[in-house]
Amino acid sequence: MAEPDPTLVEPVRERDLPRYYSVLFAPQNVREELFSLYAFAVEAEKVADVVQEATLGEIRLTWWRDSLDLAVAGQASGSPIVDRLALALRERGLSADALVALTEARHGDLYADPPATLADLEGRMGETQSSLFQLGGLFLGGEAGEIAEAAGHAGIAYGVAMSLWDGARARARGRLVIPSELLQTVGLSPQEAYSAEAKELVAPIGELVTFGRMHRSRAAAALRNVRGRARSAFLPLHAADVLLARIARDPTRFLVSPQPMPALSVLSRMVFAGFGMGR
Repeated sequence: MAEPDPTLVEPVRERDLPRYYSVLFAPQNVREELFSLYAFAVEAEKVADVVQEATLGEIRLTWWRDSLDLAVAGQASGSPIVDRLALALRERGLSADALVALTEARHGDLYADPPATLADLEGRMGETQSSLFQLGGLFLGGEAGEIAEAAGHAGIAYGVAMSLWDGARARARGRLVIPSELLQTVGLSPQEAYSAEAKELVAPIGELVTFGRMHRSRAAAALRNVRGRARSAFLPLHAADVLLARIARDPTRFLVSPQPMPALSVLSRMVFAGFGMGR
Protein backbone atom coordinates (compact mmCIF):
# COMPACT_ATOMS: atom_id res chain seq x y z
CA MET A 1 0.00 0.00 0.00
CA ALA A 2 1.30 3.44 -0.97
CA GLU A 3 2.46 5.84 1.68
CA PRO A 4 0.23 8.85 2.41
CA ASP A 5 0.62 11.87 0.15
CA PRO A 6 3.37 14.15 1.59
CA THR A 7 1.09 17.13 0.89
CA LEU A 8 -1.13 15.77 3.67
CA VAL A 9 1.62 14.61 6.00
CA GLU A 10 4.05 17.53 6.12
CA PRO A 11 1.71 20.22 7.52
CA VAL A 12 0.83 17.92 10.42
CA ARG A 13 4.42 16.91 11.09
CA GLU A 14 5.50 20.56 11.14
CA ARG A 15 2.74 22.04 13.28
CA ASP A 16 0.94 19.28 15.23
CA LEU A 17 3.64 16.73 16.00
CA PRO A 18 1.64 14.76 18.63
CA ARG A 19 -1.14 14.12 16.12
CA TYR A 20 1.44 13.18 13.48
CA TYR A 21 2.80 10.57 15.87
CA SER A 22 -0.69 9.33 16.71
CA VAL A 23 -1.42 8.54 13.06
CA LEU A 24 1.56 6.19 12.98
CA PHE A 25 -0.32 3.97 15.45
CA ALA A 26 -3.40 3.81 13.21
CA PRO A 27 -3.97 1.11 10.56
CA GLN A 28 -2.13 1.98 7.37
CA ASN A 29 -5.30 2.10 5.27
CA VAL A 30 -6.72 4.95 7.40
CA ARG A 31 -3.59 7.07 7.75
CA GLU A 32 -4.11 9.20 4.66
CA GLU A 33 -7.63 10.08 5.76
CA LEU A 34 -6.44 11.04 9.22
CA PHE A 35 -3.62 13.15 7.82
CA SER A 36 -6.10 14.97 5.57
CA LEU A 37 -8.28 15.75 8.61
CA TYR A 38 -5.42 17.05 10.72
CA ALA A 39 -3.82 18.89 7.78
CA PHE A 40 -7.08 20.75 7.15
CA ALA A 41 -7.14 21.84 10.80
CA VAL A 42 -3.49 22.91 10.63
CA GLU A 43 -4.07 25.02 7.52
CA ALA A 44 -7.01 26.78 9.19
CA GLU A 45 -4.89 27.42 12.28
CA LYS A 46 -1.97 28.79 10.23
CA VAL A 47 -4.04 31.51 8.61
CA ALA A 48 -3.68 33.90 11.55
CA ASP A 49 0.11 33.53 11.40
CA VAL A 50 0.58 34.26 7.71
CA VAL A 51 -1.67 37.27 7.14
CA GLN A 52 -0.88 40.85 8.04
CA GLU A 53 -4.48 42.04 8.15
CA ALA A 54 -7.54 40.43 9.70
CA THR A 55 -9.56 41.02 6.53
CA LEU A 56 -7.15 38.87 4.52
CA GLY A 57 -7.44 36.16 7.15
CA GLU A 58 -11.22 36.28 6.92
CA ILE A 59 -10.96 35.77 3.16
CA ARG A 60 -8.58 32.80 3.50
CA LEU A 61 -10.71 31.06 6.12
CA THR A 62 -13.80 31.57 3.98
CA TRP A 63 -11.92 29.98 1.07
CA TRP A 64 -11.13 26.87 3.15
CA ARG A 65 -14.75 26.61 4.27
CA ASP A 66 -16.15 27.10 0.78
CA SER A 67 -13.63 24.68 -0.74
CA LEU A 68 -14.74 22.00 1.70
CA ASP A 69 -18.40 22.60 0.83
CA LEU A 70 -17.52 22.28 -2.86
CA ALA A 71 -15.52 19.09 -2.39
CA VAL A 72 -18.15 17.43 -0.19
CA ALA A 73 -20.60 18.07 -3.02
CA GLY A 74 -18.30 16.05 -5.28
CA GLN A 75 -16.49 18.85 -7.11
CA ALA A 76 -12.74 19.41 -7.21
CA SER A 77 -11.70 22.15 -4.80
CA GLY A 78 -8.15 22.74 -6.03
CA SER A 79 -6.70 21.58 -2.69
CA PRO A 80 -5.42 17.99 -2.30
CA ILE A 81 -6.03 18.27 1.45
CA VAL A 82 -9.66 19.31 1.05
CA ASP A 83 -10.39 16.83 -1.74
CA ARG A 84 -9.01 13.87 0.22
CA LEU A 85 -10.83 14.91 3.39
CA ALA A 86 -14.12 15.38 1.55
CA LEU A 87 -13.77 11.91 0.03
CA ALA A 88 -13.29 10.42 3.49
CA LEU A 89 -16.36 12.22 4.79
CA ARG A 90 -18.49 11.08 1.84
CA GLU A 91 -17.35 7.47 2.12
CA ARG A 92 -18.39 7.39 5.78
CA GLY A 93 -21.54 9.41 5.39
CA LEU A 94 -20.21 12.04 7.80
CA SER A 95 -21.21 15.69 7.86
CA ALA A 96 -18.69 18.47 7.33
CA ASP A 97 -20.53 20.68 9.85
CA ALA A 98 -17.90 20.27 12.58
CA LEU A 99 -15.14 21.34 10.18
CA VAL A 100 -17.13 24.32 9.00
CA ALA A 101 -17.49 25.29 12.68
CA LEU A 102 -13.73 24.84 13.08
CA THR A 103 -12.98 27.33 10.33
CA GLU A 104 -15.49 29.77 11.81
CA ALA A 105 -13.88 29.47 15.24
CA ARG A 106 -10.47 30.25 13.73
CA HIS A 107 -11.75 33.70 12.79
CA GLY A 108 -11.26 34.54 16.47
CA ASP A 109 -7.51 33.99 16.10
CA LEU A 110 -7.32 37.01 13.81
CA TYR A 111 -8.09 39.41 16.64
CA ALA A 112 -6.44 40.26 19.95
CA ASP A 113 -9.38 39.62 22.26
CA PRO A 114 -8.81 36.57 24.50
CA PRO A 115 -11.76 34.42 25.59
CA ALA A 116 -13.84 36.22 28.19
CA THR A 117 -14.39 33.23 30.47
CA LEU A 118 -13.28 29.64 30.96
CA ALA A 119 -16.62 28.60 29.46
CA ASP A 120 -15.78 30.60 26.33
CA LEU A 121 -12.39 28.90 26.20
CA GLU A 122 -14.09 25.51 26.46
CA GLY A 123 -16.30 26.42 23.53
CA ARG A 124 -13.37 27.52 21.40
CA MET A 125 -11.39 24.37 22.16
CA GLY A 126 -14.47 22.27 21.53
CA GLU A 127 -14.80 23.63 18.01
CA THR A 128 -11.10 23.61 17.12
CA GLN A 129 -9.82 20.53 18.97
CA SER A 130 -12.60 18.29 20.32
CA SER A 131 -14.07 17.98 16.83
CA LEU A 132 -10.77 16.51 15.63
CA PHE A 133 -10.74 13.86 18.36
CA GLN A 134 -14.35 13.03 17.49
CA LEU A 135 -13.82 12.77 13.74
CA GLY A 136 -10.49 10.98 14.16
CA GLY A 137 -12.19 8.38 16.31
CA LEU A 138 -14.98 7.98 13.74
CA PHE A 139 -12.46 7.55 10.92
CA LEU A 140 -10.96 4.74 13.00
CA GLY A 141 -14.26 2.94 13.33
CA GLY A 142 -15.47 4.22 16.68
CA GLU A 143 -19.10 4.80 17.58
CA ALA A 144 -20.18 8.43 17.86
CA GLY A 145 -21.98 7.94 21.17
CA GLU A 146 -18.99 6.16 22.73
CA ILE A 147 -16.50 8.79 21.61
CA ALA A 148 -18.34 12.06 22.24
CA GLU A 149 -17.64 12.63 25.94
CA ALA A 150 -13.99 11.63 25.71
CA ALA A 151 -13.54 13.84 22.63
CA GLY A 152 -15.08 16.84 24.35
CA HIS A 153 -12.75 16.71 27.36
CA ALA A 154 -9.72 15.63 25.31
CA GLY A 155 -10.02 18.62 23.01
CA ILE A 156 -10.04 21.07 25.91
CA ALA A 157 -7.09 19.44 27.66
CA TYR A 158 -5.02 19.17 24.48
CA GLY A 159 -5.94 22.63 23.26
CA VAL A 160 -5.01 24.27 26.56
CA ALA A 161 -1.69 22.43 26.71
CA MET A 162 -0.70 23.26 23.13
CA SER A 163 -1.80 26.90 23.46
CA LEU A 164 0.14 27.45 26.66
CA TRP A 165 3.21 25.79 25.19
CA ASP A 166 3.03 28.26 22.30
CA GLY A 167 2.49 31.15 24.73
CA ALA A 168 5.58 33.16 23.83
CA ARG A 169 4.88 33.16 20.09
CA ALA A 170 1.19 33.86 20.59
CA ARG A 171 1.84 36.74 22.98
CA ALA A 172 4.34 38.28 20.55
CA ARG A 173 1.68 38.13 17.83
CA GLY A 174 -0.83 39.86 20.08
CA ARG A 175 -2.90 36.80 20.97
CA LEU A 176 -3.56 35.31 24.37
CA VAL A 177 -5.37 32.16 25.46
CA ILE A 178 -5.75 33.22 29.12
CA PRO A 179 -9.40 34.23 29.67
CA SER A 180 -10.10 37.78 30.78
CA GLU A 181 -11.73 36.53 33.98
CA LEU A 182 -8.44 34.95 35.07
CA LEU A 183 -6.46 38.06 34.17
CA GLN A 184 -8.81 40.16 36.28
CA THR A 185 -7.94 38.12 39.37
CA VAL A 186 -4.41 39.56 39.20
CA GLY A 187 -5.55 43.04 38.24
CA LEU A 188 -4.72 42.89 34.53
CA SER A 189 -6.76 43.81 31.51
CA PRO A 190 -6.16 41.86 28.28
CA GLN A 191 -4.30 44.86 26.84
CA GLU A 192 -2.03 45.06 29.90
CA ALA A 193 -1.33 41.32 29.77
CA TYR A 194 0.55 41.63 26.48
CA SER A 195 3.15 43.92 28.01
CA ALA A 196 3.07 42.67 31.61
CA GLU A 197 6.07 40.96 33.14
CA ALA A 198 5.88 37.20 32.78
CA LYS A 199 5.81 36.73 36.57
CA GLU A 200 2.50 38.63 36.72
CA LEU A 201 0.88 35.88 34.63
CA VAL A 202 2.09 32.93 36.71
CA ALA A 203 -1.12 32.64 38.74
CA PRO A 204 -3.49 32.71 35.71
CA ILE A 205 -1.32 30.18 33.90
CA GLY A 206 -1.41 27.96 36.98
CA GLU A 207 -5.21 28.16 36.90
CA LEU A 208 -5.21 27.13 33.26
CA VAL A 209 -2.87 24.20 33.93
CA THR A 210 -5.24 22.99 36.65
CA PHE A 211 -8.16 23.49 34.27
CA GLY A 212 -6.42 21.48 31.55
CA ARG A 213 -5.55 18.68 33.95
CA MET A 214 -9.15 18.50 35.15
CA HIS A 215 -10.36 17.92 31.59
CA ARG A 216 -7.50 15.46 31.01
CA SER A 217 -8.71 13.44 33.99
CA ARG A 218 -12.28 13.49 32.74
CA ALA A 219 -11.14 12.43 29.29
CA ALA A 220 -9.28 9.47 30.81
CA ALA A 221 -12.45 8.37 32.61
CA ALA A 222 -14.56 8.70 29.47
CA LEU A 223 -11.98 6.79 27.41
CA ARG A 224 -13.02 3.62 29.21
CA ASN A 225 -16.00 3.63 26.85
CA VAL A 226 -13.86 3.98 23.70
CA ARG A 227 -12.91 0.63 22.26
CA GLY A 228 -10.49 -0.76 19.71
CA ARG A 229 -8.57 1.24 17.16
CA ALA A 230 -10.49 4.44 17.84
CA ARG A 231 -8.38 4.87 20.96
CA SER A 232 -5.35 5.78 18.87
CA ALA A 233 -7.05 9.09 17.97
CA PHE A 234 -6.68 10.01 21.64
CA LEU A 235 -2.94 9.34 21.91
CA PRO A 236 -2.13 13.09 21.68
CA LEU A 237 -3.47 13.37 25.24
CA HIS A 238 -0.16 11.93 26.39
CA ALA A 239 1.55 14.97 24.89
CA ALA A 240 -0.76 17.14 26.99
CA ASP A 241 0.48 15.33 30.10
CA VAL A 242 4.10 16.12 29.21
CA LEU A 243 3.46 19.75 28.28
CA LEU A 244 1.26 20.63 31.25
CA ALA A 245 3.78 19.14 33.67
CA ARG A 246 6.63 21.20 32.22
CA ILE A 247 4.58 24.39 32.11
CA ALA A 248 3.57 23.93 35.74
CA ARG A 249 7.23 23.70 36.78
CA ASP A 250 8.26 26.98 35.13
CA PRO A 251 5.34 29.01 33.73
CA THR A 252 7.35 32.14 32.90
CA ARG A 253 9.67 30.23 30.58
CA PHE A 254 6.83 29.66 28.13
CA LEU A 255 5.97 33.34 27.95
CA VAL A 256 9.52 34.60 27.46
CA SER A 257 10.88 32.44 24.64
CA PRO A 258 9.44 29.83 22.23
CA GLN A 259 10.08 26.25 23.30
CA PRO A 260 10.60 23.27 20.98
CA MET A 261 8.23 20.36 21.30
CA PRO A 262 9.82 17.67 23.56
CA ALA A 263 9.45 15.13 20.78
CA LEU A 264 11.24 12.20 22.43
CA SER A 265 9.27 12.46 25.67
CA VAL A 266 5.98 12.75 23.79
CA LEU A 267 6.72 9.83 21.48
CA SER A 268 7.92 7.57 24.28
CA ARG A 269 4.69 8.19 26.21
CA MET A 270 2.68 7.35 23.12
CA VAL A 271 4.66 4.19 22.39
CA PHE A 272 4.10 2.96 25.92
CA ALA A 273 0.38 3.77 25.77
CA GLY A 274 0.02 2.32 22.28
CA PHE A 275 1.25 -1.17 23.13
CA GLY A 276 -2.17 -2.31 24.32
CA MET A 277 -4.24 -0.98 21.44
CA GLY A 278 -3.50 -3.37 18.64
CA ARG A 279 -2.92 -2.29 15.07
